[in-house]
Amino acid sequence: MFRAHRELRECPAETAPIPDVADPLGGLGISTVLVDMDEGISGLTLISADGNVLVAANRTHPILRRRFSFAHEYVHVLLDRDPRVMQVSASVRYALADDWLLIKGESTRRHPARQQFPQSAKKLVYGYLRSHFQGTTHCQGCVSIKAAADGQARLGSAEVWRRLGTIHHITEVSRTLRLLHGP
Repeated sequence: MFRAHRELRECPAETAPIPDVADPLGGLGISTVLVDMDEGISGLTLISADGNVLVAANRTHPILRRRFSFAHEYVHVLLDRDPRVMQVSASVRYALADDWLLIKGESTRRHPARQQFPQSAKKLVYGYLRSHFQGTTHCQGCVSIKAAADGQARLGSAEVWRRLGTIHHITEVSRTLRLLHGP
């Protein structure tokens, strides 16, 4: 609650309802943009390595929904900058040929990521999700996922799992592109 009060004091806006939420965000150094997105996506936030922030809202949504999306994404900006208040859950993103498999864990505050990621790997390699696992011949990411499922140490951080998912995703996209037949 204290953080919300501090942000309200620092926000360059009146205390009355804000007609355009994007205006005060710009005053805080946050770039805003309206973009055509899929119907199911209302907004997104991009934070560059050097700290520049871009908040986007879906141009095709009604204005009240866009206002809410800008405000909602601003909250992500606040929380993503302060890891002490973030609720992080261990999650594995695994690319399929035409979709994503997301294995979502629990809060890492209650259950350490080093325990959750290997459990998720077991579900993917040996458990009820095994029909989606592409095997150790697919890529180095899959080799490491199986190693984690088999109990290999040092494969339990979010950074490692993001890297494994990216390796797998790039391999899957490359494979799919090779299968395309052009004129």
